[in-house]
Amino acid sequence: MYKTLSILLEFFSLYGIYPGKKKLRTAFLAHPYFPSLLAIRDTIESLEYDCLPVQVPKQSFEELPLPCLAIQRKNGQEFLTILKDVQNGQCRVYDQQDKWHTQSQAAFLEKWTGIALLLDEEKKKESLFTTLVRLKRGIGLVLMGLAIFMLLAFVKNFTFLQGVLFILNLAGLFISGLLTFYHFTNKDELIHSICRGGNGDSGNCTGILNSKSAYIYKTVSWSELGLLYFLNLSLLFLFADSAGALSHLLKIYLVPGVLFSIYSIAFQIVKKQKCNLCLLTVSIIWSQIALLVAFDAVPFFSLKLTVPEVLLILLLSISSLFWFVAVPGIKKWLHLEDRMYNYLRFRLHPEVVAGFLEQQDKAPPMEHLSILETSNEESKHTITIVTNPTCKPCQEAHNMIKKLQAARADIRVRYIFLLKEKIIQTTPEQIKDLIETLIPDLEQCSFTTPDKVTVLEPGAVTNEPVSYHAVVEPQVCEETKIDFQQITRDHRTWCEKYQIDGTPTMFINDRELPLHVSLQDLTYYLKYR
Repeated sequence: MYKTLSILLEFFSLYGIYPGKKKLRTAFLAHPYFPSLLAIRDTIESLEYDCLPVQVPKQSFEELPLPCLAIQRKNGQEFLTILKDVQNGQCRVYDQQDKWHTQSQAAFLEKWTGIALLLDEEKKKESLFTTLVRLKRGIGLVLMGLAIFMLLAFVKNFTFLQGVLFILNLAGLFISGLLTFYHFTNKDELIHSICRGGNGDSGNCTGILNSKSAYIYKTVSWSELGLLYFLNLSLLFLFADSAGALSHLLKIYLVPGVLFSIYSIAFQIVKKQKCNLCLLTVSIIWSQIALLVAFDAVPFFSLKLTVPEVLLILLLSISSLFWFVAVPGIKKWLHLEDRMYNYLRFRLHPEVVAGFLEQQDKAPPMEHLSILETSNEESKHTITIVTNPTCKPCQEAHNMIKKLQAARADIRVRYIFLLKEKIIQTTPEQIKDLIETLIPDLEQCSFTTPDKVTVLEPGAVTNEPVSYHAVVEPQVCEETKIDFQQITRDHRTWCEKYQIDGTPTMFINDRELPLHVSLQDLTYYLKYR
């Protein structure tokens, strides 16, 4: 599933689109039909790019607009690929195993199911969000550089050699942190790619880290030991009171590091597998040893320790014990995201939402209230919102409903205003402009429902914006001071009379929307139910 995310990111990058991995993950992993083709299509559409799934006969393969996403099948398993171009019978393909590579057209067609996903030509352009993501990444790199500079600035009595050793140690800390994260979660595509050796298949970090010999007392893994080792070295750089003491302590700490690295290499040779990230940490340890032997004038083997040095080593050793206390909580936190997506998939599932709605109360009779309605012949669902023009949450709900209408043409919407007991009727074509003009008018002036209501016939509809005054014949509306206390009293009275808890209150197909279900949660219910 995470490989599918990396393929989608690569596909968008072909058009200079960088939606952000977090946004893409949320849209894809929270989809109730994850990880189906429907989930892939809706994920692309959630980024406001139109996606068209097509079934293409293999003899019409060359007519496909490229690049596109293609569904292939191998050993009974379907997987997503990118087809970039086809030239001279050779296909340029990106998949989850070999990344970018070239294969013959015959080999591609043999695995292709005939299903492709096309991106709308008119929307293959960089958005403002893409620009913001690029800017965010650049700022992140700058801040990271500043953080390293500040760390170096805090360290006193640094020699040039120790500065190089400190930078190497930060690299080791970063790599061991990646290994620990990957070992705890086993789901980061970038780390997995590094472990495999880029586009090849030369590494197997998972196989090495999960083996019994990679644990101490079946509890502490290699990755955790490496993280604690480099973390302790980093603290040595920060708290050693002199350059000489730092050099001395570094040599003492590097001895167990060398022994551990020898064991790591021997184990990978025996197992006939390798962990590329583990080998990187080993190379860092040996690089530090080589630099100390070659350029440090202090004798390497010296076990004479001062009292402050002994206390510092004991303090660092004791502080490492806190890691083992924190590990269970860290693992739960890392897997919290998976549980969150499982919950979202359950909550957003159309059948689950339908079950919630069936348990809700039916809408009370409100035929004598001010009603605006939009519908069409293809309407399958009705959203009823009881609203109040002076209510800010109501305005936010209106905006969300407009987004749902833009995405779904088969929604009928009824706006019921808790104002006066008169009916305002209009036609579907006027509703969008009418709502946009009605709310501001009601905010700026007093509202009086007219005694006479004008009902526009369908033939009288024009494409011009229609204001509230064009639909009804109200009394003269002049700006006036609004008595909010009176509005509050009237609002409470109307809510009690029509059995409404407050505004906005929404009903879906005449069933009250539960408090724990938002309008955003209805996206898949309205689409697939």
